[in-house]
Amino acid sequence: MNDVMTLTVTLLLLLLMMMMMMTHVRVVTSVFQSSSGVPSEFHIAEEMPAGTLLGSVRDNPQLEAIDNSNHSNSLRFGVRHGRAPSLADEYFTVEPQTGEIRTRQSVDREQVCLPATRTCSIVFDVLVRPLKYFQIVRVIVYIEDTNDNAPTFPQQRLTLHIKESSLPGSTFPLPVATDADSGVFGIEGFELRSSSVELFALEVRRNVDESFELRLKLTASLDRESASYHEMRVVAFDGGHPRRSGTLEVVVTVTDANDHSPQFTSDSYYVEMVENQLPSSAIVRVEASDDDDGQNSQLVYSLAEFSETQYGELFRVDAVTGEVFLRRALDREAQSVYRLTLSVTDGGRQARSAFTRLVVGVVDENDNSPRLLQVSSADGDRRLRVMENSEPRTFIAYISATDDDLASAGTVDCYVRGPQLRLEPLYSGAQSAEYKLLSAVTFDRELESTVLATLTCRDRARPTSRSVDVELVVEVQDDNDHSPLIDSDVYQVEMAEGNEVGAHVVDINATDADTGENAQLTFTLTRVGATPERGLSIDGKTGSVTVDTRLDYETCRLYEYVVTVCDAGEVERTSTASLVLHVTDTDDEPPQFHQPAYYFSVPEDAPVGTLVGHVQATDGDVTPAFSEVLYEQCGAGGPFSVDRTSGELRTTGQLDRERQNVYELTVSASDTSDVPTTVHVAVHVRDINDNAPVFVSPSQTTSHIIYLSSHLPAGYVLIR
Repeated sequence: MNDVMTLTVTLLLLLLMMMMMMTHVRVVTSVFQSSSGVPSEFHIAEEMPAGTLLGSVRDNPQLEAIDNSNHSNSLRFGVRHGRAPSLADEYFTVEPQTGEIRTRQSVDREQVCLPATRTCSIVFDVLVRPLKYFQIVRVIVYIEDTNDNAPTFPQQRLTLHIKESSLPGSTFPLPVATDADSGVFGIEGFELRSSSVELFALEVRRNVDESFELRLKLTASLDRESASYHEMRVVAFDGGHPRRSGTLEVVVTVTDANDHSPQFTSDSYYVEMVENQLPSSAIVRVEASDDDDGQNSQLVYSLAEFSETQYGELFRVDAVTGEVFLRRALDREAQSVYRLTLSVTDGGRQARSAFTRLVVGVVDENDNSPRLLQVSSADGDRRLRVMENSEPRTFIAYISATDDDLASAGTVDCYVRGPQLRLEPLYSGAQSAEYKLLSAVTFDRELESTVLATLTCRDRARPTSRSVDVELVVEVQDDNDHSPLIDSDVYQVEMAEGNEVGAHVVDINATDADTGENAQLTFTLTRVGATPERGLSIDGKTGSVTVDTRLDYETCRLYEYVVTVCDAGEVERTSTASLVLHVTDTDDEPPQFHQPAYYFSVPEDAPVGTLVGHVQATDGDVTPAFSEVLYEQCGAGGPFSVDRTSGELRTTGQLDRERQNVYELTVSASDTSDVPTTVHVAVHVRDINDNAPVFVSPSQTTSHIIYLSSHLPAGYVLIR
């Protein structure tokens, strides 16, 4: 009967495991076909030191095409980070240039995976950039178990009360040890160490699910009068080298009453219950019997000490009826199987106990909606962006979806509504699926700067399927596809000479349909032809043109430039226009006489109107209206006049050198500015023989007698 029950429990456990393995997530896309990446797999023993090298992602077959294109040196690698810190963030680093994966700290397998898990792995993704070569490489790191845990019994000491009348062959259940390690490092066997080897033996049975059952077997008759108690140790050992072990001390008290131990009707029980079931009626009832009478047959049921510590908040056992109740609802996603040890103890003075196993399988119900674990761009940013003018099928974001339920309730179909975006699967498997979000069209930011779409993930449970909708906002990034637009092809401006340095000339107005750096404009001027080096300058940011020198019409009348407007795009775009400045003349040049002073001469007998000389001045202005010179004699200067337009100097009266032989004149030359220029003119009157000789002394009217000495020398002056 016990063998039949054991087989039934084993089959039910296998069925439960198969149901869990059937959970998967499927992605539906309407355009693109499914593609699966090849994961990079690495193995590392637990407890290896920080900095241990696992290998390089660069060796992944997905990157072969890039390696063959000689662009592998430009690749950069980084762990894809989720919303919350992950095991990959805690335990591993990826070198950005080489793709080498190293441990960040030592890995404790039992901290990463549940105890006794056969296969333990950490799965994460490595992003490969730049965007042109973007890939997501799945990395699976298998944590190999080391023998770093010893077998452990649920209690250190057990007392058994066995009646001396017990028959050889009787067996008594013992608690079973567990080992957090797995595989060969898990529990390999048990042995009994006792000085009473002729009385006791250890009976070990290994179940199909690899669990053990232990019973202490009586091999000979007991004699209380010879020995009232026996001490022994049950040792559990693993398969490591060297072995590690755990010990249970067993004390057998030989009694002459209460000579029967309780016996459960089954060595183990299995029950299934739907998750979220509210505590109400009993989930199972365990039964035991005792062949004793009276007080010795009154049984008390309970959770074994170890199970009470571990699961006492979830389960309780009715001490009288053996019914097992829930204290609160179970969540399959938190734990799908509970393995409890129940005990029954009789009421004898020297109580005797027995143990049985209860396996509670939690059946899934569709109580979870699909979840999006991550929606992120290639650089890990949650903002989604796509470059305008990029080809269809351009990568936009990485999307990860999951559903914690089982079977059809954990199978998820995801799709994007609308024609502009598409999903392409990367990986799909039990309770997880990952996708690339790709563009389906080419975008024009100037027409549409933001793309809105709804991502829907729905499970396949019927008729009560669950779904989740997430609004995706994709920002269309600007491509420098527009050149600056200048509001005029040619700027013709005028400015009068004699300006102030820094005076405003004109504003060059330009716009760019792009945005950001692609619309940041810079203005420059380039001289054309004979335009002087100093002339106009432009503000590089505003396009305001000013003059940086004082203009002179007589020096340069025309300034010609090419205006260049350039944006700040990675590949810059430019536009040009012509700027022509015409300098207008002003009366800024006073007349200038050809000589610093003029000297003329005229005979004293010159008739009135005689031309004495000609003064001449010129005006530097070019414009005729500003360059006409008018002459004028300043003040009284004798009998002369100057012609107003020609500058000729003529006599206006009779001259007499004997009265005045030099005349000093001032002549002015003026233009329209009324700022005259003056020059000194000296006129010398030349003598003519117009007077007879006249004796001055001695006087003509007086007679003089001169007396001479006979001794005067020759040449002596007699008179003046």
